[in-house]
Amino acid sequence: LHEACHALMDMSARELGRKQASFPGWLMEGLACWMETTLSGRAGALMFDPAKLNLDYFKAHHGARKRDGLTRVLNYGSGDFLSSTGQNRRYAQSYTLVHFLQESGDDELRQQFMGFLHSAWSGKGSTSHFKKYFGKKTDQLEKRWTTLVKEIAEAE
Repeated sequence: LHEACHALMDMSARELGRKQASFPGWLMEGLACWMETTLSGRAGALMFDPAKLNLDYFKAHHGARKRDGLTRVLNYGSGDFLSSTGQNRRYAQSYTLVHFLQESGDDELRQQFMGFLHSAWSGKGSTSHFKKYFGKKTDQLEKRWTTLVKEIAEAE
């Protein structure tokens, strides 16, 4: 499911924009991890449950000795996921960010995320485009994200 999500993102961006996809690393991996978590079942009969969580990722993010801040996460490139150190944390932080933006229960935040996704599929997935949708000052957004991660990681 993870790799199928990558393929669908890449092919749909090419088909829609008639160009090579250029998704930021956090979005590519975060969405793939999120879809891998929320989909279950056998081929041809998948069930989608957006409330399903990958608790290991929440715990890895929250328990990391050195967490990356939001700005660093937004600048993850595909090579950051090939590193021999911090790889699981990068996947975890990308996943929890996508989960937060998609499933926080805040309709305005979700609409902003949908706007950014549309932009990313059009080849505009940079950090500056992210800030266009979420505001230039992301301190509050980062605080809300890390608070949600802590609540979920410590609930179990």
